[in-house]
Amino acid sequence: MTIKNFWSLEPGECIVAEELNKKLNDCQIFFPLHDTGTDLLITKGKKHIGIQVKELRSYKNRNRIN
Repeated sequence: MTIKNFWSLEPGECIVAEELNKKLNDCQIFFPLHDTGTDLLITKGKKHIGIQVKELRSYKNRNRIN
């Protein structure tokens, strides 16, 4: 059985939240506690929107030894 660490955030979610925070000055960004398919919740006054973040990891080996 796999156990997910609910106390640490995914790197992709943090990066997206940071960028949104830079662009949207008058909004608040929240991380939901329960995993319901919404990774970030953005609110502005009484309006809100849920966002699901998908991340792609790619690694480039610059010092490759053959």
